[in-house]
Amino acid sequence: MKRPTIVLICAVLLVAGIFVTSCGHRPHHHRRDPDSLLRRIDNRVKQLDLTAYQQTQYNKIRDRFKSDLEKDMTNMRKLPDQISSKLSSEDPNIEEIADLLKTNMSELPAIRDKYIDYFVEFYHILDEQQQETVIKHFSRRMKRIQRRIG
Repeated sequence: MKRPTIVLICAVLLVAGIFVTSCGHRPHHHRRDPDSLLRRIDNRVKQLDLTAYQQTQYNKIRDRFKSDLEKDMTNMRKLPDQISSKLSSEDPNIEEIADLLKTNMSELPAIRDKYIDYFVEFYHILDEQQQETVIKHFSRRMKRIQRRIG
């Protein structure tokens, strides 16, 4: 084989490799189960070096958070099955499907607010230095989000 052909083949393989590795699941996308989420949260909280009292308070919040998260995720996972079941019936009723979606979507703001309240409750058990650390973390995250959305 001639040298230009080998270089071309190597270049094509390199580009193909880059393309393949850039597609699909990326490491920064995390599993969507309660235990994985809680592990990530626990790792962040560990960096704050909580006192024994703070750790006790955090564990109480964490237990409620986990219970609600498991319940909410179970309900979210049921929705596609419910919709699929209605769609596969002999005579699908679009109004029933729309009502199911509306009901589910109308619950989302309350669910979101509940998790925000958990965060605020946790934030209030922190001392000033820990709160400052949390604020800096969120500030960095917001800047990254702003860069992504332009």
